[in-house]
Amino acid sequence: MIPPLACLIGRSPWFKRKSGGTGILAFENGNWKECDPDALNKCEAQVWLCLYNFLMEPICRQKYNINDSNKESLLSLRPHLTTTLFDQLPILPDLLRYLEELSIMQVPNSSIKSGLLVESIPEIRIEIENRTDWKELAKNIVKRLKEETEDFELFFDYHKCAKCGKPGAKRCSRCRNEWYCSRGCQVNGWKQHKAVCDLLAKDSEIQVSDK
Repeated sequence: MIPPLACLIGRSPWFKRKSGGTGILAFENGNWKECDPDALNKCEAQVWLCLYNFLMEPICRQKYNINDSNKESLLSLRPHLTTTLFDQLPILPDLLRYLEELSIMQVPNSSIKSGLLVESIPEIRIEIENRTDWKELAKNIVKRLKEETEDFELFFDYHKCAKCGKPGAKRCSRCRNEWYCSRGCQVNGWKQHKAVCDLLAKDSEIQVSDK
C-alpha cells in the first residue's frame, strides 16, 4: 500500500499543465481548475495524511516490514517534503525525520523470501456453491478470527482520538474529519489539526457553493 502512495506523490496526477503550456490546473471537486502550484491540493493532502499515519502510527510501524525495495520508494519522498509543504501540513516534519533515520538503517533484502507460509482454504467459495446461510457463515468467520487472531479489533474501523489514541466519540464540527475522546484533547490538538481542518473545511464550502 505504501509504495503506490509514494508513487502518487512523485507523479502528482492531481496537477496538469494548461493546453497552452502556461499555468497549472488542479483537479478539485470533479473538475480541473486554475491553481497556485505551491498551494496544497486536497488529493495530495489526503495522500500525505495516509502516508503519515501508515509510517508514524506505532501499530502500523510494527506490522509493516521494510525491505530495500520499499525503502527506496519511501526515500523518494524526501525531495517533496519542503518548508512550503510544512507550513500547510505542520505534522510532516516528523515524517521527514523518520525518513532521514530510515536512510541510515540496514533493512532486509527484498529477494530473501519470508519463511511464513499461508495456507489458502477456499471455504467461502465452497459455501457459496453450497448456498449456505450468509449470516451464519459470517458469524463463524468472526468467531474463528477472534479465537485465532491477535489484536482482532485492529481489523475493524473505529474512531480513535487524534491526540491520545483512545476511542473517540467527539467529532470536529468544522471539517467532520477528525475525532477526539474529550474536549480537552480537541483543544490540545487544535494547533496541529488547524492546517488540515482549514483545508478540508474550505473544500467542503466550495462543494456546497457549487450545488
